Amino acid sequence: MDKKTYLICVILSLTTYIFSQQYQLLDNGGFERSLANWETEINNAAEATFNIITTNSPHSGRNMLEVNVTKRVSATNSVKLIYDSISTDTEKIYMVRFWAKSAQANSRMFITFIGENTNTKCEFRIDDAFGSWKNGWQMYQYLFTSKDDYIKMDISFNTIGIYYLDDFEIIDDTHPVLDLKTQLMWQNNLTGYGWASGDNDVSVVLPDGRVAWIFSDSFLGWPNPNEYYLREGTMINNLIVVEDLDGKLTTLYAGTQSSPKTLVTSSKGIYWVGDGIIENNKLIVMYNEWGGLDYNNSAGVATFSLPNLTLEKKIVSAYKGSDIPNALLQEDDYTYIYTEMRSGFARYTRVARVPAGQLNNPDTQWEFYTKTNTWDTDLSQAKQIVTAPGCSVRKLGEGNYVMSGVPNLSSDFCVWFSQTPYGPWGNKTVLYKIPSEEGVLFYLGHIHNRPESETTGVYTLSYSLYPFGGTVPQQRADKGTYLPIYMKANLKELSPYTPLSSVNQLRTESTIRIFPNPSFDILNIEGVQEVTNIQILNLTGQIVTETQTRTVDVSALEYGTYIARVTHSKGIDNRMFIKN
Repeated sequence: MDKKTYLICVILSLTTYIFSQQYQLLDNGGFERSLANWETEINNAAEATFNIITTNSPHSGRNMLEVNVTKRVSATNSVKLIYDSISTDTEKIYMVRFWAKSAQANSRMFITFIGENTNTKCEFRIDDAFGSWKNGWQMYQYLFTSKDDYIKMDISFNTIGIYYLDDFEIIDDTHPVLDLKTQLMWQNNLTGYGWASGDNDVSVVLPDGRVAWIFSDSFLGWPNPNEYYLREGTMINNLIVVEDLDGKLTTLYAGTQSSPKTLVTSSKGIYWVGDGIIENNKLIVMYNEWGGLDYNNSAGVATFSLPNLTLEKKIVSAYKGSDIPNALLQEDDYTYIYTEMRSGFARYTRVARVPAGQLNNPDTQWEFYTKTNTWDTDLSQAKQIVTAPGCSVRKLGEGNYVMSGVPNLSSDFCVWFSQTPYGPWGNKTVLYKIPSEEGVLFYLGHIHNRPESETTGVYTLSYSLYPFGGTVPQQRADKGTYLPIYMKANLKELSPYTPLSSVNQLRTESTIRIFPNPSFDILNIEGVQEVTNIQILNLTGQIVTETQTRTVDVSALEYGTYIARVTHSKGIDNRMFIKN
């Protein structure tokens, strides 16, 4: 196989992770066929109406559901919407996700999943305002497991007033992009008083296998996995959550539970996390200093002793400039610092370096990679290596590096690849199109090492959410407006710099093959037994043809890129192909 043919095949077979179509377990979750598959129930002399409406801008499609509760008798379960007979697997993780808004603030709504052995629920507070926006669609989610083959979903409305609902989805953990396992860990494994929601979840694997998750602004409280809102509004500017080897999450902060304090403080403003590394058996964390919303043009480096992560000292590095340090990478004799340059609404990445072991030395000057491909301490000579803020950089192998980020004011989670820590960076790939929410900013796209990442190539990724209005009441009522969302991607497979032999080794668990690719008329499926269904989807997620045989007639399709979703005895696989 020549190099060009190989690259085409790799790109087509590996961009499964770009495709973000959800694995749906609900039919008519968007009410496009009115209330088909749904039941309504009004108990105990309560009064309510369920209306399918096409006005007032549905979240998607043509329809949405309006629930108008005019009389409520009991505190719960007076007015219900029910979806019955959801097929589930006791070995899987599930997430219900939907979009909602209301005509009144803090409208209480419960979702309960019920089976013979299953009974789990979550309470939501659907809000009516979002800063200067009114009645904007917001995304809500809840992760759960099932102990039954079939369950039903009960939705109860417990506030007098009007609710609007659209696009209910139940997604399982075979989703090619969303990382439900990590999301469930953050929902269910928080222990004791501590982190409740926040942003900028930088992670560092500690020498003993634990993970330090380092956050910027964070709300504190008592965790409750069955509430999608916050009972308390205490916030501090940075903290660390330690993930132990069993996945339990414990929060480290200064002060006491009755009077919690920011872990690393600044005399000039506040410190928000940039990134962290392990050096000389210490956790070294770089923080950016801010005064209100203005950057103070300096960065502090904190040192934590191991294994207890005790804060030893904080010093201010020699760097003082217009850039904002975002990411760190240790490589050979240097530590590389990836900085964010701002120009109006535009964001760019530049890279500096210091000798290994000198990041927390205030006398060490940073050298920037320049426009002439040299290194210089003069920041004005620094080269823009990516036209977006790079938030994480990881080494995938020799001569194989990846950078992640969300371009400013964008809904694209992107990665770039390079053969050196300083570039050139290219092969930009959009891993995920972030679902839209009214008045919510998407930012800070990070890559997280997991214990298995080195061998499988699958990394956990995340982006943060923040409301433009930034109001604490809204963040407390809907903690999903200020929460990391977790994804997964096989970055080694996606990288054009991963050797072919390594790519083949990573694929040993999935031998499915589609050919010819590109295809003009007939697409063939082989390499897997007991194929039960094959769906062909376009890149918007619409099913354009479907069959139960191993050959698919694609002659009627328009030219372009499609996804073959193959359901078989061992699960579901996606493969991309081109229709000629």
